[in-house]
Amino acid sequence: MTEAGEDFRGFLGLLPDAAIVFDSKGEILEVNRAAERLSGYERQDLIGADFKGLKLFTRQGRKLLKDTLDRRAKGEAGAFEVEMWTAEEKSAWVEANTSQIEYEGKPAVMMTLRDVTSWKEAEDRRKVSEQRFRSLVEHAGVPVGTTDLRGRFTYVNNAMADLMGYSIDEIVGQPFRRFVHPDDRTKVMRLFFNIILLRREPRAFEFRVIRKDGAIRHLWSKPTRLIVDGKTAGFQAIIVDVTGRKRTEEAFLESEKKYRLLIENANEAIVVAQDDILKFANSKAIEIIGYSIEELPSRPFTGFIHPEDREMVVKNYLRRLKGERFPQVYSFRVVDKNGKVKWMEINAVAFTWENRPATLNFLNDITERKRMEDALRESEEKLRNIVEHSTNMFYSHNSDHILTYVSPQSRGLLGYEPEEIMVRWTDLVTDNPINKRGFELTQKAIETGKPQMPYELELADKQGRKVWVEVHEAPIVRDDKTVAVVGALTDITDRKKMEDDLRRYSVHLEELVEARTSELGKSEQELRRIYDSSMNAIYTLHLTGQIADMNPAGINMLGLDSLNELKKFKLLDFCMNPEDGAQILKRGYKGPVKDHEMQFRRRDGRIIDVILNGYPVKDETGETVGIRGAIIDITERKELERRLIAAEKMAAVGETTAMVGHDLRNPLQAIVGALYAARKRHETLPKGPVFMRSWRRLNIKSST
Repeated sequence: MTEAGEDFRGFLGLLPDAAIVFDSKGEILEVNRAAERLSGYERQDLIGADFKGLKLFTRQGRKLLKDTLDRRAKGEAGAFEVEMWTAEEKSAWVEANTSQIEYEGKPAVMMTLRDVTSWKEAEDRRKVSEQRFRSLVEHAGVPVGTTDLRGRFTYVNNAMADLMGYSIDEIVGQPFRRFVHPDDRTKVMRLFFNIILLRREPRAFEFRVIRKDGAIRHLWSKPTRLIVDGKTAGFQAIIVDVTGRKRTEEAFLESEKKYRLLIENANEAIVVAQDDILKFANSKAIEIIGYSIEELPSRPFTGFIHPEDREMVVKNYLRRLKGERFPQVYSFRVVDKNGKVKWMEINAVAFTWENRPATLNFLNDITERKRMEDALRESEEKLRNIVEHSTNMFYSHNSDHILTYVSPQSRGLLGYEPEEIMVRWTDLVTDNPINKRGFELTQKAIETGKPQMPYELELADKQGRKVWVEVHEAPIVRDDKTVAVVGALTDITDRKKMEDDLRRYSVHLEELVEARTSELGKSEQELRRIYDSSMNAIYTLHLTGQIADMNPAGINMLGLDSLNELKKFKLLDFCMNPEDGAQILKRGYKGPVKDHEMQFRRRDGRIIDVILNGYPVKDETGETVGIRGAIIDITERKELERRLIAAEKMAAVGETTAMVGHDLRNPLQAIVGALYAARKRHETLPKGPVFMRSWRRLNIKSST
C-alpha cells in the first residue's frame, strides 16, 4: 500500500461513522474499524468481497442501494436510510451517504454508514404513542399544531386556535412565520433550516406570536419531526403559553441573556483525552466546562465528570484504548467550573496523539434535550393518568361503530371489563327514542369528518340498570376519510334524576301558584269590599301630601262627590291647622302616626273633628314612597262631650245653692223661734209695721 493509501486509511480510522470504499465493480477496497463494529465482520472478511453481493442489506435495501449508486453516477444521489443485517443476523438501521473519491489513483465510491437504529426505534415508539394519544389532542387543553416542510400549518387543535385568536380554518394552510413576531422570525426560521438542511436535532425554543387582536404572546415549544412512511413530512409541536412566566422572569432572563445565547448557539465540542488529562479543547468545550485553556492541564479530566458517572466514563475510556467493543455513543454528566451539572452525549474514537494512545471525543450538550425528554415522559404519564383516573369513560370506535378501546372506567360506569364490551356501541343502549339522535350525530361525524355537538344516551349496564351519559366525541380523519371516532362519556344519571324531580316539583309549584292566585283573587275582592264599605275614611298619600286614593267613606267625610275630584287636593287643603298636616307628613315618613286629633274643614265649610292614624308605605328597596292610614269622624262624640261638660257645670251650681240655703235656714229658725217666744211672753210689746215686716221676712226665709 502506498503512503497516500496509509494516510487515507488513517483518516478512515478517525471517522466516528462506519466507512466502506469499493470500486465500480463493487469490490470492497477499504473499511475502517467502525465498519467492522457495525457489520460484525472482520476486516479480512470484507476486503476484496463483492459489496453488492454481500448480504449486508435486506432485499429492499439492496435495491435502494443500487438505485442510489445509479443516481450517484449521474450526480443525483444523496443520503438515505436503509436496513442492514450484521454478521450476527441482527437488524440495524443506518443512514447511508455515498461520494465519489479517488483511491490509489483509481475512481472509487466511499459509503459512510451512521447507526440510526435507536433513532428508528424511537420513531416507531413515537408513532405508536402518537396514535395512542392523538385522540386526546383534539380535546387537549394545550395548543397542538403540525406543519409541512415549507412551514405551512396542516393541523391545529381548538386550544391552538383559541391561543391565536383565529378560527381553525383561518390558520390551516397559512405559513407559520406569518404569526411569528417580526423580531423573532429570523431565529425561528434559522432553527427550522438547521433541522431540515443540517439535520440537527430539534431543540426547545421560545418565541413571540401576534394574535388576531394584536396582542403579543410569549410561547415555548420543542418541535419534533413528523414522520410519514419513514420520511420527514413536516413538524409537530405542543405549544406552551409562557407569557405570564416571561413577565416574571424578564429581570432574570436579562442577566442570563449572554449565557443563554452561548448555549443555544454552541457547536460540537471536541476534546482530546490522554493520560487522564485534556490535551486539547476547542472554544466550545471551554464554553461548556467553564475553565480557561490554561486551567485545563492543571487537573485530570475525571475532575470535570459528575461523581456518579466518573467510574463509568473512566471504564469506557480504558476499554476504548484497549480496542474493546462497546457502545460508541453514550451520555454522562459533567460539572462545570460553577458547579452546574450538564448532560453530554459523547462519540469517541481511539487514535494516536503525539505518538501515544489517546481518544478523540465529540461532545454535544444535551441538557435541554434530557430535560425535554423528562418533561415529555412526565407529560405522557400525566395524560395517561388523566385517561386512567378520570371520572369520565374514554373510548374509540371505528366507522362501523365497533368499539376498539374502552378505558378502565367502564367497570364503575357499566359494570363491564373493557375487553367485555368490544362490540358495537349501539348494543349497549336501551330502546329509549332519544338514543336515535345520538346514532345520527355519530354517523354524521363519520360522514363529514367534523365534530358534532354533545348529546345524551341512555345505556344499560351489566345488571340491566339504566345509566344516563353525556357524550363528547370527535372523528379522526386520515386522507380525507374518517377512520375512527374518539370520545368521553360523563355519567349524568344523578343529574337526570334531579332534572326529573325538578320537573315534577315545577308542576307541583305551578299548581300551588295557581291555587294561591285564586285564593289571593278572592282575598283581594274581600279586602276591596271591606275597603269600600268601611264607615271610616281609608286614605293613601304621596310624600308631597297629594291624595293618591281614598275610599267612599272618606270622600263623603270631606264633602266631595268623587275620587277624581278629591285627587286634585292635598291633605293640607282640609286641615284647620296647617301645622297638623305638616306634622302628619313628617311623622308618617319615619314611622306610624297614632290617634292624632285634629279638625278638617269640609268643602261645604262645615268643621269636623277627626282622629287620624297612618304608617309609611315602602317600595321593594325599603324606601318610603307614601303614607297610608285611616281617619275617624268624632264630631258627634266631641259635641256630646261638650254637652256633658255643660251639664256637669249646672249640677255643680245647684249643689252649691242647696248647701248655702241649708246653712242659712238653721240660724233663721232659731231667730224665728226666739221672736215667737218673746211675743208670747210679751204680749204687751208694740206690733207696729216695722216689727211685723221683719217677722214675716224671717218667717218666710226660715220656711224656705
